[in-house]
Amino acid sequence: MNHLISYQKRVFLLITICLIIVNYNIIMIGLDSNLFGILCSVGLFIIGGRKTNFNINYLLLPFILILEFISYRLHTKSVHFLALALFVCFLYYSATQKFSFIAFISILLFSSVFNTFFDYLSTEIKQSLCYYVYLFLKDFLPITKIEGVNFYLGESRISIDTACMGLSMFKTGLLTSAFLLIFEEKKHQKYFSILQVSLFFAVVVILNVISNYFRIITLLVFNCTEENTLHHTIGILCFLFYQIVPMLYLV
Repeated sequence: MNHLISYQKRVFLLITICLIIVNYNIIMIGLDSNLFGILCSVGLFIIGGRKTNFNINYLLLPFILILEFISYRLHTKSVHFLALALFVCFLYYSATQKFSFIAFISILLFSSVFNTFFDYLSTEIKQSLCYYVYLFLKDFLPITKIEGVNFYLGESRISIDTACMGLSMFKTGLLTSAFLLIFEEKKHQKYFSILQVSLFFAVVVILNVISNYFRIITLLVFNCTEENTLHHTIGILCFLFYQIVPMLYLV
């Protein structure tokens, strides 16, 4: 039995290496903007993987085939890259019978496919948050009007760009939540259900929006929209107080 498991692991490594060689250019493009998140997600998949009674093959294989069909029809390398990442998960599960739903979601979130949706969503959230910030601060600061993401204080104009939104921390918050969930599973030898994981990620998204809201308010109050030490310090503090601390309490 041990010999069979060892043989399966060698086959898994061999197939993975072959996939990397054949798809080297596509993998490098996919890793270019998501290297840290993807590597951490794969690490979480290996560390947090656990035995499951449900046959994951019924979930992964159709999903992979659909992604490859879309990639073939639309000639999109990003979809093919996501299919490759999920195929590696499929191979790992086939060799070890271990699967991590938490890491699986993390891999999806750090894919280039999600990046497209994320970029669109960040624009919508940015404009909405700026409007609500304007409603809150107009009685405290001499803000004459707002146009999109531009605040007018007298003769001066302050613009809130995408970096100031702190939405780059969106994935960092989700990745941190994945680490916390897997750590809790390992620490207490308990496993969260799919519903619990999904609800927790949904709460993290809400916390991220709240964090960005107070971050923009703080930046405007201190008139600190330029890239400097105070600007980044405010972002980190908002991330800690409005995302990390509530996550530690909830988990």
